[in-house]
Amino acid sequence: MTGALRKHLDVLKVWVTAGARSLTTDSLQSSSQRGWRKSNLLPLESALIGLLVLALFVGLNLARPQIMESLTLALFDSYQRAQPREPQAAPIRIIDIDEESLDRLGQWPWPRTQIANLVDKTSQAGAAAIGFDIVFAEPDRTSPQRIARILASNPSATQNFEDLKALQDHDDILAESFGRAKVVGGTILTHTLDMTRPNVRTGFAYSGSPPLEHLQKYRGFINNIPVLDDNLSGLGSISIVRDRDRVIRRVQLISAIEDTVVPSLALETLRVATGAQTILIKSSDSNAEAPSTTPHVTSVKVGPYTIPTNETGEVWLHYSKEVPSRVVPAYRLIEGDLSAEEMRDLFEGVIVLVGTTSAGLRDVVATPLEAYKHGVFVHAQAIEQMVHNSFLRRPSWVIGAELVGLISLGVLLGVLLPLLGPMWGAGLSLGLLSLTALTSWTAFSSASLLVNPIYIMFGLISMYLALTWWQYFRTEQERAAVRAAFSRYLSPEMVERIARDPSQLRLGGETRELTVLFSDIRDFSSFSENMSPEDLTSLLNRFHTPMTDAVLSHQATVDKYIGDSIMAFWNAPLSIADHPGQAAEAALEMVKRLATVNRSLSSSRIAGRPKDLRIGVGLNTGDCCVGNLGSEQHFSYSALGDAVNLASRLEGLTKQYGLEILVGSTTAEQLSDYALIELDLIRVVGRQAPERIFALVGSKDVAQGASFAALREQVERALALYRSQNWDEARDAFTQAKRKLTGTINVGLYIDVMIARIENYKTSPPGADWDGVHTATEK
Repeated sequence: MTGALRKHLDVLKVWVTAGARSLTTDSLQSSSQRGWRKSNLLPLESALIGLLVLALFVGLNLARPQIMESLTLALFDSYQRAQPREPQAAPIRIIDIDEESLDRLGQWPWPRTQIANLVDKTSQAGAAAIGFDIVFAEPDRTSPQRIARILASNPSATQNFEDLKALQDHDDILAESFGRAKVVGGTILTHTLDMTRPNVRTGFAYSGSPPLEHLQKYRGFINNIPVLDDNLSGLGSISIVRDRDRVIRRVQLISAIEDTVVPSLALETLRVATGAQTILIKSSDSNAEAPSTTPHVTSVKVGPYTIPTNETGEVWLHYSKEVPSRVVPAYRLIEGDLSAEEMRDLFEGVIVLVGTTSAGLRDVVATPLEAYKHGVFVHAQAIEQMVHNSFLRRPSWVIGAELVGLISLGVLLGVLLPLLGPMWGAGLSLGLLSLTALTSWTAFSSASLLVNPIYIMFGLISMYLALTWWQYFRTEQERAAVRAAFSRYLSPEMVERIARDPSQLRLGGETRELTVLFSDIRDFSSFSENMSPEDLTSLLNRFHTPMTDAVLSHQATVDKYIGDSIMAFWNAPLSIADHPGQAAEAALEMVKRLATVNRSLSSSRIAGRPKDLRIGVGLNTGDCCVGNLGSEQHFSYSALGDAVNLASRLEGLTKQYGLEILVGSTTAEQLSDYALIELDLIRVVGRQAPERIFALVGSKDVAQGASFAALREQVERALALYRSQNWDEARDAFTQAKRKLTGTINVGLYIDVMIARIENYKTSPPGADWDGVHTATEK
């Protein structure tokens, strides 16, 4: 098939597109084995679809919609649950204000003297720093002065309780305790406007420009009462930002209230424990070779520890299971259950965090590992990971690599998928998905890198589904076109066979045995010239419709209509085992339906029509060239060959012999059980070889009748006498045959033709070497 033919598909366009636009003149059987190479996806179409899907996911990757980010976080959580971090030896202890401590020491808040007792004992045991995951935002209600005022207001009081008023305030006692130890107080950052600023003890140094624009911003804070705040060694934020699903995955190491930088409790406690005076914040523009107009945080350094962060100064926590030995109930210190030696073993040189696990105090958060976790443990995990630099990391270059991976793999899939078969295409897609998932998991498990595969995987899946859907859509669309187009030319059963299996079709020219039918209306030219175009069109439509139904009902392919003529053939494009028999049945059906057409025309208002339409049908079987025939501008599926020409000549001979259906010898040989009568040995116009022709006068049932057998025998006897030039006996034999005619088998006109020919031969003998062949002088 030439390139031009591909562009100008006519009726057979639906055959080509149903199988593949890439078909050659070879059969669809071979191309169907190439899978999607037979797909109706044009390269431009598949490229456009792939590009659109890829562009969509590139846009999503840049926009980061919440649903995709939620899926990403859920995936990262599953990684942590599958492989939590192994706990590492770290100088950390947690003093837990737990339920048992509350049962023993009373409800919270405790008198500040008890807290001072706890601080003093811990400090004396050698704690490197004590961080409070608690804010003492109000004065102690149990201080003596407050108690004295309460007692004095009692109506039964008989004194002013001056001795109580003289006692030291509990907040002062705790402040003095804070002053003797290295205590880091907690503050809660809020979004409520507050014009004051927290008394941050930390000095900040910058490598590069201060990255304030990228830090988490707050407008106010809730702080400890001044007397306590003034005696702290450090102040850190205990606020932990939760994601939308309320899970804590990251800790903000540095935040900002306007232009005041505030460290987290974990970072500040580590600073105090190491004795560092400042925290060094490194910005993205610290390298002069890589300046940035909007500098962001890349890391923070405190003492000997350098902690890589994301742009906003956050670190991703890689959670581990908790170590119970790190937790000491608060009552054990306050009640003095622990010896001095035990205290040193527990607290000497370690960072101590004071917090609560009591359900009533509501310091409960969710983590990737546990739905219920207490906030103090999150701060402890952050300190442990800062000490060992064992955070999860998601640097900006990983995000860029994800985008590059999405584009690269998307282009690869978009290019290769239309070229591969369904199984190979699915295999490629699954392979790329597996590679993406494996890369993400390996990066996490081996390098603590968080590589997001969601956009890549969803993009690849969407591309595969889009291309598959498009192929399905186009295939179904073209199957519908096959049915619609071929329903005008083929029987419904054959249309379904083509739609189910287009590989049965062979495109281009091929040689195969066909049975060809030509049909024509007798004397059409003589009466059509007296009819208007509208009436003539109406007449032909009313004629062609039942005639076409007759041939289609017997699995024919309608080749063309030429005015009043119909050409059809059998055994192409689909193989039909008994194609001569199907053609014979179709011809007989056409004769039957013609009677119905004539009855309907008798009641019509078509002017100029004949009283009755008569037809002639020629059938012949033989090898033909069948396929796409025509020009580069227009072609159709048709058949050529001597067998086609002979079928046309046989149709023309029906006029001369006065019969309705004439059949060639090859067809007759395969219709031995039909009512066939041999007519003549004739040399048709344009053909040198003579052809034995037969009249098809009835079905198989007619062939079984005694009257038909007698008639056929008599005609055969008459023909034998005719060919032996026994003219008088031949004439008598034909005359006797005419007497045997019945109402259903009428070959009388043929017999009259033969008798007239015999009379002519009597006066002008054909010669002694005559072979019995009659030469036709007109088509």
